[in-house]
Amino acid sequence: SAFTTITVRNFSFLTVTVNTTITVVNGYEFQGVQKTVETALKLFLSPWISTNSPQITIDENISADDVIHFIRTIEGVSNVEKLTFNTTRLSPDGDFITQTDLTLLSLDKNPELIIASNTNHIINERD
Repeated sequence: SAFTTITVRNFSFLTVTVNTTITVVNGYEFQGVQKTVETALKLFLSPWISTNSPQITIDENISADDVIHFIRTIEGVSNVEKLTFNTTRLSPDGDFITQTDLTLLSLDKNPELIIASNTNHIINERD
């Protein structure tokens, strides 16, 4: 229609860092499991990468429980303690907006955002 205006914009990246504590199955080394979890999270949070591994869906909200459930499926992980997200994105003015200790990433309220996994996550070992 002549009265319709279409605006096209690029996505804005929401860089996500997962912060959690895991318990490792007896007989597994923490450092090895930690590396496996890091690699798995990078794929899980990157749905544009082609893989047979589970991944999030673009434009869908992500809860800490969703990620806890995913991490529990990784070999060598026996339990996952509290999990939170730290996020960083650029504002329209070019300033960084950082949020910490989130338990839900609400993408339905920010359709311009697309999740990008941080290169490093914070995976601690439970004492």
